[in-house]
Amino acid sequence: NNASLPNILRLNLKRIFDIGQNAFELLRNMRFFFVYYSSMIILPNRLFLNMNRLNMLGFEHNLIEKIQNESFIGLNSCEIVYLNRNRIDSIETDSFKNLPRLKTLYLQRNFIRNLDFLMHSSLSLSFLDLAFNRIERIDFSQFSRLRNLRYLRFENNLINQIGNDSFQNFNKLFDFGISGNRLRSINRKWFNKY
Repeated sequence: NNASLPNILRLNLKRIFDIGQNAFELLRNMRFFFVYYSSMIILPNRLFLNMNRLNMLGFEHNLIEKIQNESFIGLNSCEIVYLNRNRIDSIETDSFKNLPRLKTLYLQRNFIRNLDFLMHSSLSLSFLDLAFNRIERIDFSQFSRLRNLRYLRFENNLINQIGNDSFQNFNKLFDFGISGNRLRSINRKWFNKY
């Protein structure tokens, strides 16, 4: 019964099978929420509906395969999301649209191939880690909104192609990691107007 726990600021859960709808409805003051080693396959929609003070969210070392458009509704203050070490291969296009203050996103060690979800991601995103996935191509259209990126990690993917002008509007990009991929050459056109 979480009615007696409304002042919890941090909650860590381990090895759970399911999180019921409205399970955290009364935990509106929570700032940090983490789930480890669960067998959840899909991150439920609207799970965080009343948790608008949550600052850090983590679903690490789980079996999550899919992130839905409404998975993060209600997380207006969340700045850091850890989704690393799952089995994510599907991220719906508007999944991160409901995280307006998102600054740091960890998605490493998943099965991600498609980056279209980035086209609607938070404008405030400054750190993005996509290392150890299955990404084959990087194209500017996927990053057009992410002009505040300072750190971009793509190590150990399957990247063999980067579109021309892919990083032309990244004036703040400080650290770009792309080692361990299938690239054979570096093209000057990647960094036009950089």
